[in-house]
Amino acid sequence: MRERAALLAVVVFVLLALSAGARDPAGASTSSSTIRWGPYALPAAADGMPGGVKNQIFLNVEKPCVDCYLTRIVPNLVYEDGTNVNFSTGGMMHHMVLFNLTGTDTTCDGTIIGNLGERVMASGNERSVITFPDGYGYYVQSGDVWNLVMHLMNMQTSPQEFYLEFTFDYRPGTDEVRALTPIWLDVDNCADSEFDIAAGYSDTHWDWSSDREGDIVGIGGHLHNYGISIAAERVETGEYICTSDAGYATGSSFAPAAVPPDGEGHPGATNELNPGNPEYVGRIEDMKSCSTAFRLKAGETIRLHTQYNPPMLQDGVMGIMIAFMYETTEPPDYDKDGVTDDSDNCPAWPVPANDLDCDGFTIAVETYMGTLPMDACANTPSGDDEGLPNAWPYDRDDNQRADLADVLGYIPVFNSFSPIAPYDPQFDLDASGGITLGDVLSYIPVFNLTC
Repeated sequence: MRERAALLAVVVFVLLALSAGARDPAGASTSSSTIRWGPYALPAAADGMPGGVKNQIFLNVEKPCVDCYLTRIVPNLVYEDGTNVNFSTGGMMHHMVLFNLTGTDTTCDGTIIGNLGERVMASGNERSVITFPDGYGYYVQSGDVWNLVMHLMNMQTSPQEFYLEFTFDYRPGTDEVRALTPIWLDVDNCADSEFDIAAGYSDTHWDWSSDREGDIVGIGGHLHNYGISIAAERVETGEYICTSDAGYATGSSFAPAAVPPDGEGHPGATNELNPGNPEYVGRIEDMKSCSTAFRLKAGETIRLHTQYNPPMLQDGVMGIMIAFMYETTEPPDYDKDGVTDDSDNCPAWPVPANDLDCDGFTIAVETYMGTLPMDACANTPSGDDEGLPNAWPYDRDDNQRADLADVLGYIPVFNSFSPIAPYDPQFDLDASGGITLGDVLSYIPVFNLTC
């Protein structure tokens, strides 16, 4: 009976975590809405060229909520039955951009692009998820008008219909949330966001001088095939806010050949995904994003570094980063723990004292568990491939994420106590000498988050 109760407790937790939106530590007020825009009818490919809907504007599209803060955005391209559109099915989301017509674009105000409104977010075929830190969000007013600009491609010899399907997590406008300003940074900014590159290695730069002060709390990049990385540097100090490297499946013919690394912000190779998602058929499928605690002041310059290394000329590639800033002149306190960042050993999120690697566990607890107290995260996203103890105690399979597999690992050891087997200290997250429901429930704030 005891073992059945233990298993039931774990299963109940898993169901609650998956259904109740356990991603948000402030959780109770978080809702989710999935919006479908479309259908978009794409003509058949012909004469070796894909059929497409290219840079068309779709006006006043549905919003997921009003008087609310968006906290997470999950993009996708699907068929009517909900299955994914990708290279494996002869389709591609080349790009889409969401504009808020009632907002003012940060970097292109007064231009043709800027007249379309504030560029809120974008997605390429890699479909990077946008997740804001707890307590931050993009505010959607009741009077906001959303427009879409998109480029969809059909490689099939018959017409196809696609839908953009986006899932939004949001919190009500009455919650205490810090409103974020999106900042669009683009090598071909205020134009069509595309440029051509010759064969071989290139590092293309573009500068933006900030006209505002605030904390950049999140930033990510977008490249095309044969892209290595795109990085944002604060020119005045040489600090890198984020280096967003591209990810390709192992053995991909679209991954660029490695180049000699040239210091911070210029990795020599891309992120190899083992084995990778077969839907992408070897094309670029991942771009690293960064959660930061970076104060940018008015007058300081951000420089983009966009690295490509194609075997032949490439036309119409992109080099884009989107940053999200909380505009403020108050002393920076990114994690809102009451300790300003210049005095906080872990400015990115609140942690206990004596937690030198900022992963939420003290040195004493990690020593007891046998995890690495000076390493917050596994070096690669491939599970159990490093031959080292786990870095983040929540991440037992070493894939850089606290996920369902980690939780289900508790079933055989649940309700066991030291020193009697099957007790294992690596599951004892509070170093109490017992593996109990409290250890499992501690996953709620971090469930499905990466380290």
